[in-house]
Amino acid sequence: MLLCCYRTHAFIVAERLRIAEALEVVDIPEGNAVFLEGELGDALYIVVKGEVSFQTQAGSKTKELGRATSGAYFGERSLLKAEGTRAATVIAVTNTRYCCVVGGSAAFF
Repeated sequence: MLLCCYRTHAFIVAERLRIAEALEVVDIPEGNAVFLEGELGDALYIVVKGEVSFQTQAGSKTKELGRATSGAYFGERSLLKAEGTRAATVIAVTNTRYCCVVGGSAAFF
């Protein structure tokens, strides 16, 4: 039984290492866009520190849909749909660090 648990643990460690290799860490200054509504999407984002705002444009008005902070993830919809476009613009509310993994990354998938 102990050997079985050890092998399971080793598998989990190996998978974590594969995921870590696929992640890119990015620092983005307050006020800058992570991505824009309507762009083609190919990545998942995880907020490491800071805060981002999800916004859509309706004519000349900007509507905030919500915010995300450390530990939250976004962008997954574009990975699930072929030729998926971004449903909202994501703006850094504060200086923000995030990790992203691009869909189809050989290290991840």
